[in-house]
Amino acid sequence: IFAGVESYKGGSVSPLLLATMSKVSKKRAQKIDTKNFVKGMAAALKADPAREKPRGTCIQDLAPFKKILNPEDKSMPGRNHGKSALERPGRHSRNLAGPEGSMNSKAKISLTSPQDPGKSFKFQPSPKDRHPTKHFGFGDELMASFAKAKTFKPASTSASSEPSIILHEPFRAEAPDYIKSPPRMENIFNDDSHVAESNKLRDIETKLRKQLTDYSQKATACRREGRLRGEGHAYFCMGVIHDNLKEYTNAVSFYQKYIQICGQINDNIGEALAHNSLGITYYTMAPKAKNPSEIYSRAANHHNKHGELGDPRGKFIAHTNLGIVYSTVGDNEKSVSHHEAALKHAIRLSDVSFQAIAVGHLGLAGCAHKDFQTARACMERHLELVVHLGDQKAKEEAQMHLGYISKMQGDSKAAATYYRQALETAQNSKNAKNVSTAKVQIGIILGKTMLQKHMETVAASFATP
Repeated sequence: IFAGVESYKGGSVSPLLLATMSKVSKKRAQKIDTKNFVKGMAAALKADPAREKPRGTCIQDLAPFKKILNPEDKSMPGRNHGKSALERPGRHSRNLAGPEGSMNSKAKISLTSPQDPGKSFKFQPSPKDRHPTKHFGFGDELMASFAKAKTFKPASTSASSEPSIILHEPFRAEAPDYIKSPPRMENIFNDDSHVAESNKLRDIETKLRKQLTDYSQKATACRREGRLRGEGHAYFCMGVIHDNLKEYTNAVSFYQKYIQICGQINDNIGEALAHNSLGITYYTMAPKAKNPSEIYSRAANHHNKHGELGDPRGKFIAHTNLGIVYSTVGDNEKSVSHHEAALKHAIRLSDVSFQAIAVGHLGLAGCAHKDFQTARACMERHLELVVHLGDQKAKEEAQMHLGYISKMQGDSKAAATYYRQALETAQNSKNAKNVSTAKVQIGIILGKTMLQKHMETVAASFATP
């Protein structure tokens, strides 16, 4: 049809177009004004210049001709003859477009040639039609709502584009780009979410439920066609969405399915990623579980497997997470051992942010051991590194930790100095909680100092004859 339009613009009508229209008209026992039809198409192209040079043909491109195609024509391509190829959803549906290994990555449309019914023309969809969005199934509207939601804004006001370093929180491994995993939304559906956000959260939840349906269809299609890799990627994405919805039991189920498929196709990267996700999900489930110690043990087992399968970066992440798990259950010796191992991997990788994370965790472990001298040395090093990285949020937290450590050491002057620095940083970042805490601690320290001086003065007056 496009060829016919181009021929009309050049002053002639394509024989292929005439033959096609003639064939359709015979089957419907009605006449079609071919010349007027081509004129209408030319006017449509003139109104929309973007279609003048089509890069490919897909089902959506044939939508304007839906009325002239016979739904009962069984010579049209398709397995379900009860509906036309334009009405029937399936592997060519735009909202199921995805990367290699997805439902329509190799989709082709066959049209029967009017001259030779035995031949067929195959058109490959263009990359633009095949990949309409960056993330599988996530539209621009949903991604825009993520950016506008308060819960997605980083707490840090740092000029750096890197995420803020947060101590004593599980470290997630990044999914490879080819999985097209949906974004993580940590703590978006907290029980104490503000009422003003409820409508927005309800809309986001509805969209996430729809994405689950899309990924489920993708997994079913890939399983039917024997594409295990695509099926596994769909399971992983479904696990991420259930994590976002705080449906941890379902998330565990899909991560385990992904691990089984990775074992069948020898995908060590995917298997390591799934073990990391399972470890963090179990760690999140444990506080509200009937038997927390058993759940924490499962989390540690998965992090151990992640460390066995991972590269040096993965080993750092696994040791960091193991240190956090053992610190949570009170096993400080194992916690320190894993954080030291994480620091060694960070030094080998020459990664400053990893070094800051490992040293900061060693400082927290020193506090748990009541070894405040070691804790202060580690936390001061952590502060130097995060200042070098330009991470204002991590800098603020390090100053708060150092104020506490100095206070426990009895160094009131240093404690007041660190709390004043933390107060200034918190005021700049508008962190009301740390502003309040710093003010209270400064008041307590100054009060104790003034009381001590007063008591010394009183003692000296009694000692004078």
